[in-house]
Amino acid sequence: SIVYTFSYEINCRRGTNNDNFNRRYPSHFAWNFCNGGASTGVSFMDTWEVIRTAGTPNVSDWGGWYSTGGPARWASGYNLYYKAMQNRIVEFLAIPTDSEEGLLTLKHWLDNHLCDDEHGGLANFYSTHVPNGNEEMLRQIPEGTPHAGMWIVPNFKSNVNHSQTILGYNDSICWDYNGDGMYTNDRDLNSDGVVDIRDWEVGAVIFCNSFGTGFANHGYCYLPYRKLAELP
Repeated sequence: SIVYTFSYEINCRRGTNNDNFNRRYPSHFAWNFCNGGASTGVSFMDTWEVIRTAGTPNVSDWGGWYSTGGPARWASGYNLYYKAMQNRIVEFLAIPTDSEEGLLTLKHWLDNHLCDDEHGGLANFYSTHVPNGNEEMLRQIPEGTPHAGMWIVPNFKSNVNHSQTILGYNDSICWDYNGDGMYTNDRDLNSDGVVDIRDWEVGAVIFCNSFGTGFANHGYCYLPYRKLAELP
């Protein structure tokens, strides 16, 4: 949420790019407010509140790397916190994605920040950590469908412990949830009496994970729209 989303969004707002560490922001300044001094997952809603109230220093001011000092570092000094205050947000908002209308709002945000910006936005979701022992959640998009062989997460485990960043979407990605050999968005697959996004087998967002090249397609993976509708 910070290294990817905040770094990108604040540079978009300022009309700059993140080609150096003076314009990138560390994971551990905000995380260390909430992690109890240990390598535990925290909700990005909590770290966004840190960014709203205290801001964050850039990577250079933090010490030259995103995780300088590790998970137990508690930074001190007026100058560092003063610099952090220059990098804050006014608010953070949620986009419900349990309906076609909500999904369309997310798509417009990703495309143009909902206001015809030249550059689109990023979004975060909170889920089971992928991978880090959960590699069995990863599957490959089936042969004969668009982007066959790329990685997709059709289902998460029940535990929620990691935030991840949505970069874009693809309306043609397929996953056969009921095993009938077809890919449909117009059948009641979960037998709840209605046909909605929770029944869809076509369409997915693409997300990235901070483990970069050690994860799936160099850090990128697809998540079906259906799963966005099922996330809390």
